[in-house]
Amino acid sequence: MISEYLFYFFSSLALASGILVIRARNPVHSVLFLILVFCQAAGLLLLQNLDFFAMIFLVVYVGAIAVLFLFVVMMLHIKIAEIHENVLRYLPVGGFIGLIFVFEVLLVVENDFIPY
Repeated sequence: MISEYLFYFFSSLALASGILVIRARNPVHSVLFLILVFCQAAGLLLLQNLDFFAMIFLVVYVGAIAVLFLFVVMMLHIKIAEIHENVLRYLPVGGFIGLIFVFEVLLVVENDFIPY
């Protein structure tokens, strides 16, 4: 019973953190939310009794890759004002690609193209 509540806790927090990775205005905050997603995924692995994989996940992804992302983002000095200028310019293309992705997902789910 408690594992079910822990699953809902970890998965909802991972989903919320994943959304915040995309929505964060500051790239450093985005990387920190990405680290939180990795930690929540490790918590989900622990619920499945995959202790070794959870620790390897933390060491490899949080300890190496996410810290590398953080250093690169901090060294680049990204101008946030320049990012906001280009958002509306690429919105139609991003929306079109998003619609194609949703169509493909619905096509796979509805027609059972996944082999068993």
